[in-house]
Amino acid sequence: MSVGGAQLARVVAPEIFRPLVPVMLLAVLIYVVWRKDLGGQHAPRAFSGSHHIVGAVLIAAIGMYDGFFGPGAGSLLIFVFVRCYGFDFLHAGASARAVNVATNAAALSYFAVHGLVLWYVGAGMAICNVAGAIVGARLALRGGSGFVRQAFIVIVSLLILRTAWTAIRG
Repeated sequence: MSVGGAQLARVVAPEIFRPLVPVMLLAVLIYVVWRKDLGGQHAPRAFSGSHHIVGAVLIAAIGMYDGFFGPGAGSLLIFVFVRCYGFDFLHAGASARAVNVATNAAALSYFAVHGLVLWYVGAGMAICNVAGAIVGARLALRGGSGFVRQAFIVIVSLLILRTAWTAIRG
């Protein structure tokens, strides 16, 4: 799906969707803050039933969004794993990262084939991403699901501010 999003990015200006990102993230943030017990217990649901269909559709849509635009895709994936599949925030974060790497790799492959990658910028971003992942994984394992939930709230709040500023500023 992220390759479809990458293809869409070549024909549709991302600015069209920029104002929707902070709104989507705000809805997720409000829901997570309101449901204080959400993601506190790891009680995975079977991959069957209506929650699985909803989750699969949402993950596919987020994959397309990630290939097209990207900001907040990891946070949205965490929310889906917590809400639809009963994961705690620690397991949801790990699962979301795996899916996020796959969507990024697919979109990167598409853009690379079409000569649309600034490799020197990407290399610097990749190094910082790996360093952040190592630090984040250690903090998550040390702090547990409660820590990851609080970090999720802070990161989504900051991402809302950043994406709203970008949408307003143009």
